[in-house]
Amino acid sequence: MDRNKAVHGYESKAALRGTLAHCLFQKALTIAPSYVNRREDMRRCLYDAVGLILRENISGLYAADMKEAEACEFLQSTIKGIMQFVDSYLYGSKAINSGKSSRRLGVNSVLAIEESISSPVFGLKGKIDATLKVSPSAAPPE
Repeated sequence: MDRNKAVHGYESKAALRGTLAHCLFQKALTIAPSYVNRREDMRRCLYDAVGLILRENISGLYAADMKEAEACEFLQSTIKGIMQFVDSYLYGSKAINSGKSSRRLGVNSVLAIEESISSPVFGLKGKIDATLKVSPSAAPPE
């Protein structure tokens, strides 16, 4: 068994990148309501969060043999996509096509992050990444 998986659970840099991006996305979900109409302030806050996320995952960087600069560059490159998601769903609503109809979907609030769940009946145990309150509405014809 290789050192990465045995000690830290990371088999590769790709797995670590996924974990890092996940952390940054969760940060965005939790801070977005505080930054309505202050998009650039939120973007700066996410850039500041990159350093904290890297410090929290320093052992994973070592295990995956990833340099801090490489991880920093990767996280900073994900901020644009995260901000597009925030603009589309948290600060607005986005049209979702489902077959014959089209609806708009917007996130009203973030209820929980990393919520633990278990169901002995179904043999399930784990965490829900994000619990969101959403509001669907009919999309106007385009």
